[in-house]
Amino acid sequence: MTESFITLGALRSSTREGRTLILDYGGPRVAITVLTDRMIRVRLAPDGAFAARRSWTAARADDEFPGASFEIEELGQVLVLRTASLMVRLERDRGSLSFADVQGQPFCADEAGMQWDQTASGPRRVACTKSI
Repeated sequence: MTESFITLGALRSSTREGRTLILDYGGPRVAITVLTDRMIRVRLAPDGAFAARRSWTAARADDEFPGASFEIEELGQVLVLRTASLMVRLERDRGSLSFADVQGQPFCADEAGMQWDQTASGPRRVACTKSI
């Protein structure tokens, strides 16, 4: 049995909406939300529409977190989101994400980029955790 995953492709545009960076891939969209300076929520909407929050979700809603200030920097084909405690690096050409602490020490990376299987019930999930 062969798996055929769909990948994001190249980033077309990005917009900041409050504590969230919305990435548009010409159909699929990704939301990177700064919940605290040490916690980021990443959501993928393969069809471009984010699912409504479900009452059975284990984590609190985005607006129940204090938020944190962050900066976005464009470095050629890389988009970098920085908080006081971490940075998120996004490769524009394929949507791959990596996370690092303020010293630049990586603790999570999804080098292949976000992918999903149209026949599956949802996007492929990648979990990364580290206490910093």
